[in-house]
Amino acid sequence: MKKILVVGLGLIGGSLAMALRGFEDYEVVGAVRSQATHDQAAAMGAADRLTFDPAAELPGADVVVLCQDPAGIIGFLREHRDRFKPGCLIWDVCGVKTAVMEAAECLPQGVDFIGCHPMAGKEESGIGNAEGTLF
Repeated sequence: MKKILVVGLGLIGGSLAMALRGFEDYEVVGAVRSQATHDQAAAMGAADRLTFDPAAELPGADVVVLCQDPAGIIGFLREHRDRFKPGCLIWDVCGVKTAVMEAAECLPQGVDFIGCHPMAGKEESGIGNAEGTLF
């Protein structure tokens, strides 16, 4: 089974994780920072599995979706650049592109990065407002 790691389960990340559950032969792992988000995501069934330690999941992740603010994405790429699985596809959902794309240049050969923007959302934020049909 392949793995999709969604880092950040707010409105966009939570909605993506929910939409991706059951996709072919992929396990969807949601990475969270707070116990409150963990508990709410678990109650909603937002992912197949949740973790507080995304770095531990990176060596086995075939796809990584970064659903953080720009500084969080940039820091995550730089801090974990050597942990990504060779052949991994990384993409982000941040509306800011120049700084994120420049930070992605630190990734090793054989790790692919696609700068994206989901062009979706709503006035509310957070995992409690996530829905699998947002996209």
